[in-house]
Amino acid sequence: MTYNQRTAVILSPSDDKGQKDFLGYDWSSRKGDEGMKIITKGGKLYIHDDREAEGTLAHVVRQSFDDNCDIFISEENSKFARVIRTSDMLDFSRVNFNMAINIEKNTTSKIKSKYPMRKLETLASMLRAGRAPVYGSSSVQVIKSGQARGFHEFDFTKRYYLAQGVELDDRKLQKGDILINSVGVGTAGRVTAFNLDGDYVTDSMITIFRPNDEVLSEYVLNILAIGLGFKALEKMAVGATGQVNIQLETIKTLEIPLPPMDIQRKIVQECEEIDAQESQTLETINTCRTEIEKIFTEIDALPAIHKMSLDDKSSFSLMIGKRVLNSELITGGLIPVYSANVFEPFGYTNNLLFDDFSRDSIIWGIDGDFMVNFITSGQKFYPTDHCGVLRVLTQSVNPRYMAHILKREGNSKGFSRSYRASLDRISSIKFEVADIDAQNN
Repeated sequence: MTYNQRTAVILSPSDDKGQKDFLGYDWSSRKGDEGMKIITKGGKLYIHDDREAEGTLAHVVRQSFDDNCDIFISEENSKFARVIRTSDMLDFSRVNFNMAINIEKNTTSKIKSKYPMRKLETLASMLRAGRAPVYGSSSVQVIKSGQARGFHEFDFTKRYYLAQGVELDDRKLQKGDILINSVGVGTAGRVTAFNLDGDYVTDSMITIFRPNDEVLSEYVLNILAIGLGFKALEKMAVGATGQVNIQLETIKTLEIPLPPMDIQRKIVQECEEIDAQESQTLETINTCRTEIEKIFTEIDALPAIHKMSLDDKSSFSLMIGKRVLNSELITGGLIPVYSANVFEPFGYTNNLLFDDFSRDSIIWGIDGDFMVNFITSGQKFYPTDHCGVLRVLTQSVNPRYMAHILKREGNSKGFSRSYRASLDRISSIKFEVADIDAQNN
């Protein structure tokens, strides 16, 4: 019955501001002014004065009830609406049919390989979900799903232990076990190899894969974490927003290629070599950063001869970027787009907000954790409205040293998610610097 049917799915934004724009109203709890406050009648859903207007989300819903109509979704609405074959929203892979409808299209990620494909359950000596723990003060540590961070990384900032006298079963972890986070948006699909000394178990939100003698543990880790990838595994989860779950049956039937043991060893070895190169590169970068910070700290201690302020327009240029929608990003674009995270591009475009890149740029995140990055002259980029740009116009301050000053002063002022690094607050920063020759040397 569902084979030729289609379903229109309307998705609201997850952030507060986005939801207000989407719905067209806000709620006020201010005493004496309680109730609904209209921002834009109809919001993104419909046009108040023309309920039959095409190109709205309401029009998408109306079209979905007409089997003879091709549903049109405008580019602007593509981030809010999608049309999915109803049969693709159901999971037919299990013996016991689950009538739950998933608002994401059910896609089974597969790896193409010349080697035979095998289900994970056929390569496991054990494949079970962890057990809900009873916490206490024994020596058996519990790994919670949020602590398994992927590959070989665990976050034990806070430690949890089983209660005394809890009997352990075969789910007590062994070296070589692969832990698959099974629950939660942003967590489900993360794959971590366990190779720690001591007694450990997991909570019930982690699935434990223990390989048999046909497959290497590190090979399975690389196939799941890299070959398939976290995002592909996360998409296999079903359930309500925020509490999705990769069911055990899905993990059992997941297929991976099984090459001969010598090929598995070669794949693992090559992955380890790449990991070692990456680790060495990161260590070099961190060493250089430490040396640079040491030099800057020494400059900070030198006698200051210039008092300066970022609101001096003859010495500094300050600006914020322009809002960029997801629909405006281009796959394969050449210009990185920076938002609140000024180290990782939000996406790419081929547009420019300004044309002059003859000076070094210092960019900072306005929202979120306070971040500062330095971009050398000639490198083109596009800042969003969550990213600020500082350029040094005076010969009294080295631009790279200025990035250090901005980070130092921003931390001192306590810029954060709750105390935004707005343009006004940045422009109020005052500081002193040593002679330019000392900065350059």
